[in-house]
Amino acid sequence: MGLKRFGVSLDESLLESLDLFVVNNGFTNRSQAIRFLVEKNIAETKWLCNHVVAGTIIIMYDQSKKDISVKIEEIQQAYQQVILSSSQYYLNSNFCLHIATVTGECIGGFFPIFYFARKNSSLLKLGKTKFDGAVLLKTCTNGSSELMTNLSSSLVNSLYNLQLMKYAGENGVAAYGAIMYVNFIFISIFLGYSVGSAPIVSYHYGAGNRDELKNMFKKSTSLIAIWGILLVLLAHAIAGPLTKIFVGYDTELFALTKHGFLIYSFTYLINGFNIYGSSFFTALNNGLISALISFLRTLVFQLSAVMLLPLILGLDGIWGAIIVAEAITLCMTLFFVFSQRKKYGYL
Repeated sequence: MGLKRFGVSLDESLLESLDLFVVNNGFTNRSQAIRFLVEKNIAETKWLCNHVVAGTIIIMYDQSKKDISVKIEEIQQAYQQVILSSSQYYLNSNFCLHIATVTGECIGGFFPIFYFARKNSSLLKLGKTKFDGAVLLKTCTNGSSELMTNLSSSLVNSLYNLQLMKYAGENGVAAYGAIMYVNFIFISIFLGYSVGSAPIVSYHYGAGNRDELKNMFKKSTSLIAIWGILLVLLAHAIAGPLTKIFVGYDTELFALTKHGFLIYSFTYLINGFNIYGSSFFTALNNGLISALISFLRTLVFQLSAVMLLPLILGLDGIWGAIIVAEAITLCMTLFFVFSQRKKYGYL
């Protein structure tokens, strides 16, 4: 955008104030200072319009000071209507990183900035930021399981399509696409619970509440087992109507999709434990195990199963590949759960 020149008339005292503002704020000339003041005024006017906005609050604190974590928990309880999600990451034995995603109207979020920026008696204060590579690396490592899931999904889907083209032609690819749509709806229960319960796990682990951690782990695995059984029963009960929504226009494709989904649905008995296991170790700040579970589940075992099983079972081997991959991953998840139980105290 090109710059436009125009003249400005100011009182001598106001001009002196402008020159002082230029010097104090390090501007190279008056034009820069005026541009800054105009942009600042426009931004403040937009804030006062009270539009809905979203943002992220990041707090790093010494977890040995229990009153801080308690205060954060109280704030989260009091402002549930504006806090969309929150996560805790334990950087080391001393420091915890708390991240909250918030949304709300501008005025409601604008004034707290001034309150926390000034000197006050609150435990939470705004401070100067600085680059901390170790913290960023730890955060990225802890989230590597999600990275592996997203990276591997496109590769696995491509291989499924290639195998289905080989064994069932275009109808196989179309059937797989319909099954994936329905599958996402079903596993969203496991994904939602795993993500939603992770901050609770992190909080009790950081606070040293091992009894609560055990209680959380026991209840979570019980719920996942119940949901898995219910999802399989539901899938078999409504497989016909669901399939008809997507491919009801073709009788042959309808039969193929329904048959594939009935086989595929048995994975819900297993995959909830693997999804929760990966999220559980992320919440415990063990990104390596979490990433390993995701890597084995979404890439290694699925690729191997979808390549080998069709040689034995034909087309049914493709539909059942996910079940075998999840079952093998479950063995690895159980191994990690039992090998790490003394370290984290959830059993």
